[in-house]
Amino acid sequence: MPRRRTGTLIPRKDGGYSAKITTADGQRLTIDLGTRVRSLALRRLRERAEAAEPPPKRAVAETFEHAAERVHEARKRDEIVSEAQARTEFSRLRRWAFPEFGAVPVDRVEPAHVNEALDKCKADGRSRSTCAQLLFDIRNVFKTLVREGAVTANPTNHDAVALPRFKSEAKRERAVLTDEEFVAYVRWEHPLKEHRHAMLERQVMAYFARVFGGIRTGDLHALRWQDFDLPDGPDAAGGFEWGWAPRQKTRQPQRLKVPEEMWYVLRIWWEACGHPRGGLLFGARKPSHQHGDRKGEEKRSVSYARSLRRDLRRAWGIDVWHGDSERGEFRQARPLTDRERTVLEGDARTLPVDFHSFRRWYAQALADVGLSAQQAQVLAGHSTLGAHAVYLRRSGKAATVPEDALPRIFGVFRESSTPRTKPADDDEDEDSQPSETIGVNDGTRTRDNRSHSPVLCQLSYIHRGDALTGRRSLSARGSRRATSAIPRKSRMKCSEVPEGARRSESVVELDRVRRITRGRNGG
Repeated sequence: MPRRRTGTLIPRKDGGYSAKITTADGQRLTIDLGTRVRSLALRRLRERAEAAEPPPKRAVAETFEHAAERVHEARKRDEIVSEAQARTEFSRLRRWAFPEFGAVPVDRVEPAHVNEALDKCKADGRSRSTCAQLLFDIRNVFKTLVREGAVTANPTNHDAVALPRFKSEAKRERAVLTDEEFVAYVRWEHPLKEHRHAMLERQVMAYFARVFGGIRTGDLHALRWQDFDLPDGPDAAGGFEWGWAPRQKTRQPQRLKVPEEMWYVLRIWWEACGHPRGGLLFGARKPSHQHGDRKGEEKRSVSYARSLRRDLRRAWGIDVWHGDSERGEFRQARPLTDRERTVLEGDARTLPVDFHSFRRWYAQALADVGLSAQQAQVLAGHSTLGAHAVYLRRSGKAATVPEDALPRIFGVFRESSTPRTKPADDDEDEDSQPSETIGVNDGTRTRDNRSHSPVLCQLSYIHRGDALTGRRSLSARGSRRATSAIPRKSRMKCSEVPEGARRSESVVELDRVRRITRGRNGG
């Protein structure tokens, strides 16, 4: 039996550590362990001594690519970041950092290497925010290496490292839908039977994102049936009074009360899925080319932005189905209106709508109805007020200057207005007091007729499901309108959604859901 190889740790005068290792054939080697930390030096000595092959004469520092892989695996293992977030961070490094200095040893990476990766990111047409995230990812890797003692300084903290300069442009906000546009979307039904369940799933997900705490797409993928108080059985009443929002990004799960109208959506989707007692609400339905057969498991790297804009075109009557029930296609039937073009394609001030727009809509609606920033932050699940403020940069309603802030001379120039007179003092004769114009009459005050606040719980047509099993009594729970504490204000009349798209059939009617369920079960 060959003798077990051992080693001796040798501290050097410069603060580093070397080691003498005896190999299996009796040869003694002196190597540099490349660190000033004793615990790390002991670990490297043990690894070198137990290696199958004799170690090199001089230890070579690991490359940045290998170090980044090791650091990200440790971050996932220690649950510092979620698996999805770690995958996104590593993809940025693989795309822009590894080609520039992935093969360079970590102790030889200089600020110039980091700047080259940032310049490459900008050259690929990425935004300043993406470049900043790339710099943050590189910095995280070197923070861990500095703590381990693999490098003595973090090159990303050098003054020479800076983000590329970008042209100053107007900040474009994401488009959000109005109530009428959203209703037209959730009422639409796909003409092909095999696509109706997938369409219903996207509609229910959109409703969840709009009503249930404005949850993100990752939270939708993580929602489980056991996160809600389920009924005792298929024929049992009640249930779905509250639920847990996962809040994957902040790692702070939040218990939320389920609004009344959302109860009907939850119950109908529960019945369409076969009354499950556990598992994901929106699990993978088919194999993926990237992740293989993961049916029933949590979805990964799924974006609904393109599907949402495609479904909106069909729901609004822009694209119309041509052909029979088996063979056919959608064709554009009419040109887009200005509003539809802004929502679906964007313009100089607005980005096209995506699935995250429902969360923006939710946060902005809280502000428009007058909730304080602290209350809105709690409901939206933001960790800080600064993160919540990002969603409130531009409201859907027009900004109105208070009347008291305007000069009072405007009453002189507005002949059609009725001037207000200053009230007479008690000790003076009211008849002898001359009238003094002090401003514009309250009756001529500007009023914004647009939608002040899309309410959190809309879609009153969901109440049409009278035959729904286990439906709670409306008399016990209130009127047919939403019972939210947030007041309902006037809603904007959408004149640009085609009348043909406003079908009277509800997407959540019980008979259609049962037809879909029978189709999925082979009945």
